[in-house]
Order: sequence, then C-alpha cells, then structure tokens
Amino acid sequence: MAKVAVLGIIAVGVIYGFRFLKAQTGALKNWKYAYTLYGMGDYSASVKAYEKAEGAFQNNGDFLTNYGKALTMATQHNRAIGVLQRAAMFYPNTVVYTALGDSYKATNQNSAAENAYVHAWYMNPSRFYPMYLLAKLYNETGQQKKAVAIANQLLQKQVKIESTAIEEIKDEMKEIINKNSSLNIKTEGNNNHKSQRLFQLQFW
Repeated sequence: MAKVAVLGIIAVGVIYGFRFLKAQTGALKNWKYAYTLYGMGDYSASVKAYEKAEGAFQNNGDFLTNYGKALTMATQHNRAIGVLQRAAMFYPNTVVYTALGDSYKATNQNSAAENAYVHAWYMNPSRFYPMYLLAKLYNETGQQKKAVAIANQLLQKQVKIESTAIEEIKDEMKEIINKNSSLNIKTEGNNNHKSQRLFQLQFW
C-alpha cells in the first residue's frame, strides 16, 4: 500500500514536472519571438508575444525590462509604468528607468519623469542618453535654465567611443543652448562630479 502511494506521488511529480517544463519552454519561445519582433520595430506584435510569456516570468527582471520597454515603445504607457516598476524591484537598470521616464513624460507626470531620468543618470554617469532625455524634458516643459545646464554638461562630457548617436545628441544640445543663449549657464571645468554638484546647487 505504501509503495503504491509513493509511486502515485512520484507519478504526479513527473507529470507536473513535465507540464512545467513544457510551459517554460513555450514561454521562452514566446519571449525570444517577442524580442525579435521588438528588434524589427513591430512593437504592438512584440507586446502580444510578451503577454503570452508573462505568466512564467512575473519575477524575472530581464523579462520585465524587455516587456516594459516594448510597452513604452508601443505607447501603452500606463501598462508600461506598472511593468517597469515591477522590473525595478528585481533588476534595476538604466533601461528600466529611462523607459519609465519616457512613459511618465507621455502621461504628463513630469516630476516622476525627471526623477526616473536622474536615477538612470546616477546609476551610470558615463552614459549620455539619460542626460539627453533629461535635457529634452526640461526644454519641452519650460525649464530652459535646467535644460541649458544639462546641455552644457553633455557638451563637456568625455566621449569614450565616438558614434553617430553621440554626435546627434551633441547637435541637439547645441540647438538648446543657442535657442536659449540669454539663459546660458556655463559649467566649470571638465570634471563630471563638479558639473553634477553645480547643477544640484543651482536647481535643488
């Protein structure tokens, strides 16, 4: 009788394990497919594929980062905010916070967007993109002094690897400075820490 019970438990375990493995394999395929669709620029289709895999990866920071970013790009901003906030709990990274900033900005939550971009900036001060997004947010919300201060910092920032993207960012920052020349705020020196400290003293 005991042997029968043990064999029954083992059988149930094997069946459950097989079903779990099958479900995980299917979810991984959907994740890979969603990632591929995202790379092709088909954000709506990517989101649908991520939805199919969501149940298997609710606590996976990498998955939630990819899924949340896809939602942001598909302009499903309210959903994106929820997914990205969850992603930040498991795997805080600059992609999560810049995407959060974009979705907050799109839903007119400008203070939250600012905090998200600043958070991304401080997580990796060498990156240009978070500062670029922050400067654009300020410029588009009537905070020109802050926009010019960040633009100046970006233009003084050391470039580790030259790229077309960096040059385009610099060109946009020059436009911000030129359009607001009467408000131009010069940062001191090329030391990034000094520049950040000056920015904080001026505006916080």
